[in-house]
Parts: sequence; structure tokens; C-alpha cells
Amino acid sequence: MIFIATEFFKLTHNRTARAIFWAMVLTPITIISIVWRLGTPYAQFFGVLQVIGGSLLLLLGLTALLLTASAVGDEYEQKTVRTVIGRGIPRWFFLVGKGVAIWCLTLFNGLTLWFVGSLMAIMAHWDTVGVASFRLGIFALLTSGLDAVLLTMLAVAVYIGIGTLLAVLTRSTAFTLFGGLGFFFFDFYLQAINETNTSLSILGNTAILFSQLTFPFIPADIIVTNEGAGTLLTTSPSAAILILLTYTLITFTLAIALFRRQELT
Repeated sequence: MIFIATEFFKLTHNRTARAIFWAMVLTPITIISIVWRLGTPYAQFFGVLQVIGGSLLLLLGLTALLLTASAVGDEYEQKTVRTVIGRGIPRWFFLVGKGVAIWCLTLFNGLTLWFVGSLMAIMAHWDTVGVASFRLGIFALLTSGLDAVLLTMLAVAVYIGIGTLLAVLTRSTAFTLFGGLGFFFFDFYLQAINETNTSLSILGNTAILFSQLTFPFIPADIIVTNEGAGTLLTTSPSAAILILLTYTLITFTLAIALFRRQELT
């Protein structure tokens, strides 16, 4: 626990982590302000909930990869990994402990985005249509909104696992970052742009879980509509959870197995 607490403390004082925190604050303010000014349906309940949900899906995954590249990749580039392991930290716990610290910080960032987004959503809705659906919208923010944060954290665990595996493989912050971002955007391209129906998509499986919420926090562009013929929800929610947990287990298992065999210099 001391190692995890130390890693969390190091992350919170990292320049990348500070920039990510402000991104969580400014992104919902910026996006909701734009749709508010334009007077679109996304400036009021329940459209504005989709703005928050889309921001959660995209930003938390990206920032988890950034934090992992910084936390794990930098240990190799600064040649401190051997020193830390030399203090008696088991190799498996070195990777898992960093992953837990990154996950906790990302959860904090997600709650920050939810809180700021909720405030902006309330103000935008009140200014746009007044009291219509106001109480129901606030209830949605406090129930499905918090659920959306927790569901996104399943995908975050996968991205942390992928980033950790890349860091151990490449021993480079830059390659870890670019490899993780490349994987993320390829997944986004297949799911949201190319409209490829795949049960292996991280974003797709997370979006399936979003679609089960009582109130809509899922952007229509993330779950493919197959030209209006119905959404491509070919995976059940329980299977989606199993897939995300399996991804996390496999990536961390491979990273730990490889790390145990590495010569640390």
C-alpha cells in the first residue's frame, strides 16, 4: 500500500497529470458552452448527457494511456526501474501497483469531468428551456452519470494494461505513448467512423454498457446504427464486462511475465 500511495503522490505532482486534470475541467466547459451558444438540443437534458458520456469515453481512455506511458515508460528512460526493484519491490507488484495508482487518479479525473460537466449541463438546460425535465435531468446526472464514470473505468483498466505491456516491451515512453494512441484511434476509427461491427472493440463494449443505463449517456455516433436498421449491439452487457476484464487480465499477465525475464539496466 505504501508503494501505491507513493506512486499516486508522484503522479499527482507530474506535469502530465496536472495538464490532464485541467483538460477534465476545461473540456466539458468548452464543449457544452459551444452547443449552448449554438442553441442545439445538446444544450439541454437529455442531449447534454450524451456530451458528458462521449467526453468520458474518449478522454479517460486517452489520459489513461498518457499516464501509463509517463509512469512506466519514464522508469526505463530515467533508469530508475532497477533501483526500485532493488529495494525489494516484487516485479509483479511494481507493475500492478503503478496500474492501481493510475486507475485511481483516472477515476478522480473522471469524477472531476462528471462534476464540471454536470454544473455546465444544469446551467445550459436552465437557460435554454427552464424547468422542463429539470429535476429528471439532475436525477439522471446523480444516477446514470455516476454509473457511466464507473463503467468507463472498466475500459480504463484495459488501456492501462495495454500501456503497461507496451512500456515493458519497448522500454520507451514515446513508443509506449504512440503505440497506445495508435491502438486507441484505430479502435475509434473502426467503431465510430468505419462502422465496423466487432465484439472485440474496447470502445464498442463500453458503449454497450452505456446503452444499458436508465438515462442516455451514450453518443449516437459511438454505437453504430447500421444505416438506421438498429444498433449493432451483438454483445450482451455481461459478455462486454467479461471481455473488458479479460483484456485487462491478459495484458497485465503478459507484461508481468515479460518483466520477470528482463535484464534491468
